[in-house]
Amino acid sequence: MKSYISSDIAQSMNYEPISTVNLKQSLFGAIQTDEVSYKNYVIELSNVDNSYECKLEVLGQNRICSEIKQIPSGPWLKEFKMHSIKLTDLENSTLKVDKEIKLLIGADVAGKLFTGKIIPLKSNLTAVHTRLGWTILGKLFGSEPSVESKHSLIISSLLTQTQCISDVWSLDVLGITGSAHCQTAKELEEETTKYFNETLCVNAEGRYEVALPWVVDNSSLPENKKLAEKSLLSTKRKLMASGKLEAYGEVFDNWLSLGIIEKIPQGETGRVHYLPRRPVIKEGSTTSIRPVFNASSHALGFPSLNECLSTGPNLVEIIPTILNRFRRNYVGVTSDIENSFLQISIREKDRDYLRFLWLRKDDLEQVEEYRHRRVVFGLTCSPYLLAATLQCHLNRVQENLSCTSEMLKTAFYVDNCVTSLDSELEMRKFILESQIIMSSGNFNLRGWKSNLHSVVPNGDTSTDENVSVLGLVWHTDTDTLSCKVEQTVTVRLQKLYLHHFSVLSVFVII
Repeated sequence: MKSYISSDIAQSMNYEPISTVNLKQSLFGAIQTDEVSYKNYVIELSNVDNSYECKLEVLGQNRICSEIKQIPSGPWLKEFKMHSIKLTDLENSTLKVDKEIKLLIGADVAGKLFTGKIIPLKSNLTAVHTRLGWTILGKLFGSEPSVESKHSLIISSLLTQTQCISDVWSLDVLGITGSAHCQTAKELEEETTKYFNETLCVNAEGRYEVALPWVVDNSSLPENKKLAEKSLLSTKRKLMASGKLEAYGEVFDNWLSLGIIEKIPQGETGRVHYLPRRPVIKEGSTTSIRPVFNASSHALGFPSLNECLSTGPNLVEIIPTILNRFRRNYVGVTSDIENSFLQISIREKDRDYLRFLWLRKDDLEQVEEYRHRRVVFGLTCSPYLLAATLQCHLNRVQENLSCTSEMLKTAFYVDNCVTSLDSELEMRKFILESQIIMSSGNFNLRGWKSNLHSVVPNGDTSTDENVSVLGLVWHTDTDTLSCKVEQTVTVRLQKLYLHHFSVLSVFVII
């Protein structure tokens, strides 16, 4: 089967035909059409974030087929949210999606687009992942349409190059709010918050302890050990070649001594999951090498750990509000929590889903098993668990520190504290009291930066006048904000076919 593009779309996007093709179409029931002449085009497709691009030949057609019914509201929307399946063709979507099919991808290229990831949904639908987005197949429960209205439900989340100009800056279109306006998403957030509040506790170490916020039955989660073993071998080869194997191992030795991780006793059984990870090298940093765990990896046909966990509320939405508060008053100040995720304990029954493999120190040919005892950077729920724990801690502050506590509640984005006050005196009080408040929850607020350098605690600052603040550059000497654009980004912009998604993808790089 060939691929087709609507002639009006080809014309509006200024595609020029590369040739003319004469074809006879063989239809259902062995019906064959007369020979028809088609214009042949080469078009470019990309997914929303431009991480995948391809070229394909398509034939121009005045009208490809009749309209395809959009996905109606129902419990399946919650399932889409749970599995991070984002679609544009929903009945209640704020996107202005043309119901008429403008591009039909045929079997001549479709096979190259499928990634092999298939998720059977409880609502009788099947989600199939492609390099261009998700496709939903199947029949909805309880829907028996009339003969006149029956449709095959094959809907793909493809990149839309044309949008109403007002939609370009809509938070929903930008992907910042996601499905926040959908009732099912709000219900999921409420359930996640309720579960967090019910399971949060202070453990015997005096440390906050949280549970992983499962959104699906974790019995479907695979062991993932083979992927972890493959990752370990790859990591070992790279680190031995770079001479950093010993330094990388020292990170785990340090974590073990601090109780951040623990060894798995031999013979221990039960449901487990292993996390692959890779080393990240950052020369000149206080920690030049560190492990990053991949909770999104999965075996073919099985969910990843991240797909089984709730992300909680979308924290990106609060960035504009925090920046506005930061610019509201005379004295600006920023800081961050040292090793923030590692200060929060994971409840014991969830730790076996956070296992990983490493080499024995005295015999690099032998492998040892470990598991995390603290929140892991790389879990989709980790930013939420940190934010929710901080809010809970700040609600428990004693009365004489309540004013500073209230400021802190609206100052945090993940582990970054960003705020401003009216005077140097107020700022000195804020820094002192906030350190007292946070240390009582085992959080060390450090790395203070301000446009008034005399305010910053001694020994807790650098001479760098350019400070990173939520993706922007804060010039503390002039108290101005800017966005640093590298030359490579300028080159990338020149090469891109410019539409609002491609511009946004560049700013994500920034």
